[in-house]
Amino acid sequence: MPLAGILHHTPHPLWDSRRLWSLWEMINFCLLDFEIAMRTLETAIKLARDKPVGAFINNLENEWYRSIFDLVDAKVIAPLKIEETKLTAARLGFLFEKDAAHSHSEAADLLQRLRDEIRAGSSNHFFFHYPKELAALLSSIKDDWADAIAVLPELEREIQAGVDCYAMGDYPGCVFHMMRIAEAGLREIARDVGVKSLNAKRGETKPIEWGTWDEVFTAINNKREEASKSSQGPKRDRLFIYYDTAIAELKWMRGLYRDPTMHFRETYGRGEAFDSIGRARNLVTTIAKKRKRNARKRGN
Repeated sequence: MPLAGILHHTPHPLWDSRRLWSLWEMINFCLLDFEIAMRTLETAIKLARDKPVGAFINNLENEWYRSIFDLVDAKVIAPLKIEETKLTAARLGFLFEKDAAHSHSEAADLLQRLRDEIRAGSSNHFFFHYPKELAALLSSIKDDWADAIAVLPELEREIQAGVDCYAMGDYPGCVFHMMRIAEAGLREIARDVGVKSLNAKRGETKPIEWGTWDEVFTAINNKREEASKSSQGPKRDRLFIYYDTAIAELKWMRGLYRDPTMHFRETYGRGEAFDSIGRARNLVTTIAKKRKRNARKRGN
């Protein structure tokens, strides 16, 4: 298949649902229909082959063949979008029109070709089996990351991708996505302390999203120094503890995961990937909870 066909495929309504399919669902709701339709097709091919050579199909037999073709089309070809069957399916549709004279051998040849094309087309669908404990980790994303997703919904897709990488055993991929989440957290902290833009060359400014980690760290630290000149008190102390802790964690994550990952200097195993999930989740959850508390205070 050309690369363009892979990168720009048409979304599939069944398999692109971005949800886990249990073994029971695959067997009972997908494979069962597929199995029934294919067994029926095999029966039709056998019966057609058993007919005398040159025997023509009568109206009753024609309706029976047509019903089998419709079953296969509805339960296999249409839902799985098996494009390889397009030409043969069209010829079968024409063959089984009323008052069209055709033999059992013609029907057998086309039905057998249809079966072979279904087999070839079905071979292009692939599925990954998640062990049940890892499937449970994926299923619990909305609960485990509930606070972060509620306040920062734009992170949900990144969270899903990172946890999915972990479940599939792609540990460097998991770390990569978790560091993207951490970077989003860093920029959210900058916004929380009042950073609106970053200094660029020649006295210009640029959006927070375009800044490096160092530039964002510097901007946050400048805001902290400004705040340190204000009156002291428990409120300011709590604020400093929150930001100092978050920034210290981000710097630790940067040295441990972000820089080695971006510059291809390190690979990671399951333990490191799991640790990166926990650190990223704690970071954005802490940011989300603080925003919720602030929102409640403003409401009061």
